[in-house]
Amino acid sequence: MKMKKWFTGLLVLCLIMAAIPVQAATSLSIRYHKKNYTYTDKQLKVEYNGESIDLGKTPGILDGDIGLLPYYEVFQKALNVSVSYNKSKRTLTLKHDGNTVKLYVNKGNALVNGKKVAVPAEARFVLYRDVNKTKLLIPSRFVAQNLGFDYSYQSSSATISIADKVSEEVPEESEEEETTDEGLTLLYNGQTLQYTDTEYAVYSNGKKVSTEMPAIKVNDTIMVPAYTSFQNGDNGITYSYKKPTLTLKKGEQIIVLKRDNTTVLANGKETTVSEPLRMVQDLGTGKYFLMAPVQVVADALGLTLSVDEANGTIKLNSSVDNSDSSTEETDTPSDTEEMKAMWVSYLELGSSKKTEAQWKAKIDSIIENCIEYGMNTIIFQVRPFGDALYESDYFPWSQYVSGKQGTDPGYDPFEYVVEASHKNGLKVEAWINPYRVSSTSTDVSKLSNDNPARIFRGTKGKERYVLAFNNGLYYNPSISEVRQLIINGVKEIVEKYDVDGIHLDDYFYPSLGTSYKSNFDATEYKASGSKLAIDDWRRENVNSLVKGLYSAVKSIDKNVRFGISPAGNIDNLRSSSSYYVDIDTWLSKTGYVDYICPQIYWSFDHKTAAYDKMVDKWVQLNKAGIADLYIGIAVYKAGYSNVDSGEWGKKSTILRDQILYGRETGEVDGYMFFRYDSFQNSVAQKEVANLVKVLKQ
Repeated sequence: MKMKKWFTGLLVLCLIMAAIPVQAATSLSIRYHKKNYTYTDKQLKVEYNGESIDLGKTPGILDGDIGLLPYYEVFQKALNVSVSYNKSKRTLTLKHDGNTVKLYVNKGNALVNGKKVAVPAEARFVLYRDVNKTKLLIPSRFVAQNLGFDYSYQSSSATISIADKVSEEVPEESEEEETTDEGLTLLYNGQTLQYTDTEYAVYSNGKKVSTEMPAIKVNDTIMVPAYTSFQNGDNGITYSYKKPTLTLKKGEQIIVLKRDNTTVLANGKETTVSEPLRMVQDLGTGKYFLMAPVQVVADALGLTLSVDEANGTIKLNSSVDNSDSSTEETDTPSDTEEMKAMWVSYLELGSSKKTEAQWKAKIDSIIENCIEYGMNTIIFQVRPFGDALYESDYFPWSQYVSGKQGTDPGYDPFEYVVEASHKNGLKVEAWINPYRVSSTSTDVSKLSNDNPARIFRGTKGKERYVLAFNNGLYYNPSISEVRQLIINGVKEIVEKYDVDGIHLDDYFYPSLGTSYKSNFDATEYKASGSKLAIDDWRRENVNSLVKGLYSAVKSIDKNVRFGISPAGNIDNLRSSSSYYVDIDTWLSKTGYVDYICPQIYWSFDHKTAAYDKMVDKWVQLNKAGIADLYIGIAVYKAGYSNVDSGEWGKKSTILRDQILYGRETGEVDGYMFFRYDSFQNSVAQKEVANLVKVLKQ
């Protein structure tokens, strides 16, 4: 009888509990703090003055006990708060009812009515992966209350209620307290400048120019970021910058400016400016910007210049300005752009002689297709065999331009690659092979007379500066003069061309086999008296080159990136008989690389080097976060049944799935694709079509 009563009571209790509404335990797939998560906590709803705000499939989330909400849908759209987002400084400023809150993305402080305070949670970008939408989420209670709203949270229903504050007193009229802006900290003319004057937005023929650096006023001269204002503008200006000279042309009109020189040549006449062309560093981001005095440029090129001090805008127009005067920021903040780069090698170019017209047609076609494939960067090989696809003071002209090594083609091939790529919105990195001189012969007489490898071999005491091995010729990595030659070759590229990066591939030491202790540069090892094992000694030789290259690039332009694409199997890179690349040092100490791009050229089903297993190992190796991690993708294998035990011939989604897997880790920053011609292989078309779809998402 007692048992029956107990069971009846339990049943009633269960029925009562079942009648109480409980929030469904659903989950969200998000990327937060640069990591992918399955978010299982409460999905926050919002009400404003009793009315529900529709957040769609991007609800608010909890970070601990702090509610984070998308600023646009809640504060800007529903609450009608005045909002401005500064893309270059990554700040969000909200104003309401005489109050101002300025948030710094990914930083733990804010300005509230000009006073610096700590925030309970940082403003952060969140990617809602199920719908592929990125939102900037902000600490909702902190912002709402500091803007003067009433705020409450009901945990049981996961609902945030925001309401206009009702006051029984009539507030006295007072001037709105002006927000203190920390401004820009710049390295200007060799000195630190705390810039707190107007930060101007630049418009070209009515269209806002996208730039990370605003225009500024120094000594009553407005200085604009030259590349984005003139090259990326819509005024038909031809832009050419060869350090230290900037040349701008528009039709028959031309102006020539030199860095730090107050004398300007405008349409053949010298004129003096109070502020010359300057290379300016934003110390907040570390990035460099070439800044030009806009008035003298506008006058020389026949542009109409108007400056609106009140709204902080500069307008450059080719004709009468009939554009909308609105300057409201319309950019939607987004996460860091994913690298999608195409390797364009000497194999794409062929060894026959090319006229300038043929070269330009070839490059135009490559650029057009790269854009169609969804790329944003070209990795262009400028030194495949100790030569140069540009006019070099150190290396001979490449046969892949002129048809014969050492022969001048009569034009600058790489200059056109850089200009045409930038004109079409693509970045360009110069790709060099540091040590390789020849892979098909050890006969130095086949090299051009001005080839330094041939000169070394013919100079007494320097014969071993170039080594013959396995039917190839290589610069000796242990010789400091050789390393300096390679460094000088990179320096001239960065000095002469507006490149976005310098790129090295996986060819360092050749594979030396079981006799590695006695062949190649073993003679120099013995003569060195080094106490290191020979394999560690060789790694130090490579490290000396890599560190020297990195330092050389940054000494010229810190905004130019330096990266390396080694082979993809970490165990092989640590071998005693090949490569000798010290990836462990490069990814644990600063001063070596900005990015690493392992060539993970295997499918998911590979028995010893499965793609996902290799990616996971590189993610773990890069845990210090010093370098960006890109993945090299083997498009050249797509569709073929005779590689990797036939896996590539069985599926048409391997490449697509490799990109998706990298994105799932939340640690891969982009991809490089080997190589351009492979995208046109007939057997690869299904794979390529599936790949391109996901690249354009």
